[in-house]
Amino acid sequence: MDSKNAIEIRDVVKTFRYQIEDGVKGTGILKRQIMRTKENRVIDGITLDIKKGEVVGIIGRNGSGKSTLLSMMARIMEPDSGTISVSGKVASIMELGMGFHPDMSGRENIYLKGELYGFSKKEMDERVERIIDYSGIGSYIDNPVRTYSSGMSGRLAFAIMVNVDSDIMLVDEVFSVGDQSFKFKAKEHFRKITSNGKTVVIVSHSMSTLKEYCSHVFWIESGKIKKEGKPKDVCTLYEKDINSNPETIYDLANDDIPEYQFQLAHLYQDGVHFNQDNDLYENWLSRAASQGHLQAQVEYADLLINSDNEESKSIAVEYYRSAAEHGNQTARLRLSSLSDTGGFRESLIRVYEHMISTGDCIFKYRYADLLHKIAWTEDERKKAFGLMKEAADEGYPPAEYQLGMMYCDGFGTKRDCESAAAYIESSASHGNMSAIASIADSYYNGKYTDLDLEKAFQWYLRGAKMGNGTCQYQLSTMYRDGLGIKADRYESDRWLSAFAHGKLLANINWAIDYVKMNSSLREEFKTISDSVVGNVNCLYNQFIRSIIDDNLDSKKILDYVEEQALFNNGEFIRKLINIYSQFPEYKDEKKAYEYCQKLISLGDIASIPILANLYKNGSGCEKSEEFYHNLLHRSGLLGNIHSLITFDSVYGDDVSSDMIREVAEYGNLEAIRYIMNNVNDYPVEDVIRLSKLGALQGDCKCLEFLAEIFKRGTIVEKNLEEAHKWYDMV
Repeated sequence: MDSKNAIEIRDVVKTFRYQIEDGVKGTGILKRQIMRTKENRVIDGITLDIKKGEVVGIIGRNGSGKSTLLSMMARIMEPDSGTISVSGKVASIMELGMGFHPDMSGRENIYLKGELYGFSKKEMDERVERIIDYSGIGSYIDNPVRTYSSGMSGRLAFAIMVNVDSDIMLVDEVFSVGDQSFKFKAKEHFRKITSNGKTVVIVSHSMSTLKEYCSHVFWIESGKIKKEGKPKDVCTLYEKDINSNPETIYDLANDDIPEYQFQLAHLYQDGVHFNQDNDLYENWLSRAASQGHLQAQVEYADLLINSDNEESKSIAVEYYRSAAEHGNQTARLRLSSLSDTGGFRESLIRVYEHMISTGDCIFKYRYADLLHKIAWTEDERKKAFGLMKEAADEGYPPAEYQLGMMYCDGFGTKRDCESAAAYIESSASHGNMSAIASIADSYYNGKYTDLDLEKAFQWYLRGAKMGNGTCQYQLSTMYRDGLGIKADRYESDRWLSAFAHGKLLANINWAIDYVKMNSSLREEFKTISDSVVGNVNCLYNQFIRSIIDDNLDSKKILDYVEEQALFNNGEFIRKLINIYSQFPEYKDEKKAYEYCQKLISLGDIASIPILANLYKNGSGCEKSEEFYHNLLHRSGLLGNIHSLITFDSVYGDDVSSDMIREVAEYGNLEAIRYIMNNVNDYPVEDVIRLSKLGALQGDCKCLEFLAEIFKRGTIVEKNLEEAHKWYDMV
């Protein structure tokens, strides 16, 4: 046996034999049922080494052979063939109470277990009080074990195992014993054990436990090792296999696990692995909903609410209410929509139908987003998907991300992980922060892409540099644990610090605003603004400070901002436009124009009027009245009142004039003031009525305007009493 190994297993085979009725031969003499022997090879030629001081996990489905293998390591069972060599004393906890004599007291069983572990009575005398205290059983320790609850038996078994100073520990579902307090205590003790050089082998269904504690994991399938390696890699592949294997999903659904019932329902709905069957889709969806699966409750209620049957509608409302009470926002929205008696939903849809008649991809995205939130029927879900796909395929990054999530969830379409990943990654490459975090998480966890820690690291790094706190924290853990990148404690601490500073961003900005007015605090200003990694406002402040101080840092900062702009970071691109259009020593109209175009292509509608003015003045581009006209009009349609006002003042367009008046009718002060300044272009009664609407909001310009026109009798009949009324309100 290699001196570095704690356990060596070579070509081990274990077969169980059991009797079943022979249905072919039927009955024998005296009508007794003829039986035949069947063999089940649970372990089929496994070979593996477990090194001293290693914490190893074993995973696999029920019946895969993992607990049998652990029992053979503990010498509870012997292999049919092959060898198992163990170096050192072994302590194990296999099943609750295994090895306890039911008629003996807890104290007597402590000595019995100690003897099984190879310890003398004298050695156990030194440990017994410590074991009793750790178990928390107290005065019950001298009662027969058969009087113990399963939790007490489990706590006692665990207390013995962790206090006998063995070289090797074999544990099966170690944290499933006892109450929450004991589980926490056990985890803390186990964390110490795994860090002090003991060899530990864990069998568990808890992937988070194995990822946290283990250094190596073996995945056993049908008695053979299917995969081995780093815990995160193996556990992620195992989880993905469980969730993508239709037979496994079917078995787990029949075991009444609601998550898999929900998944099976969608397999029947999509017709990918099984024949499409709407009845089975509804049946499994109903079963998942009845067990409290929130998504299933909402989805099944959506089916029932469209029924003509009042009882079905009543059930739908109860499911919505159940999901809503557990925090599901979609269910809450459904309930609120059911209470709407004023035709709100229909009116909102009519408005959005009018929006998309313009053909603008942003309006398509907005309508799809609305339907995604309020869709009741499959037709509405399909329409939402179709509109989102049109907007995404026209290159609108927010739509690309939402479309990817629709593919991921199977909303309005069949689930398609490959398409989901493609659209989300495309959106991420265009700087969409939600997409960056989502694609990074997927590469980290193998959700809808293959597991790839190096790609996960690169996306987290990109998000972290853009100032995203979640990405900064995750990046810190990857540097700490050496996941996807060489371990680097300095970088781990730096990004953890950046995460902490990001949480204080509002407080930091208030401090910076104050420091700007107090030159005596300039050193604090530098320290504070330099501390926030990836925050564009702090960088911009550093840039301005460096120009004022006439040092070389401004070029370094500009290079960093340019680097982030290459990653399509919209916040940094906006600052570049300011720099290249406003700062004399860096002025570059062509670059300002190019970045403005890029920002609009990323879906930033606020930049449309900026680009319009560049075309108007020919700044960095060829002067174009047509482009200026079209961009202003588009910006106005997208809700920018300044663009509408500019458009009307330049072109006198009847459509823009009417739109400004409509906006003013809703109390928009800028639109009202514009109409007041252009009284000759609007009916007098409209000007007076809208001016009063602005005055009632307390706007001084409207109050002064009304007082003056009644005092002078310009566009209305002179009325000093009315004039004094409005003057008194100024």
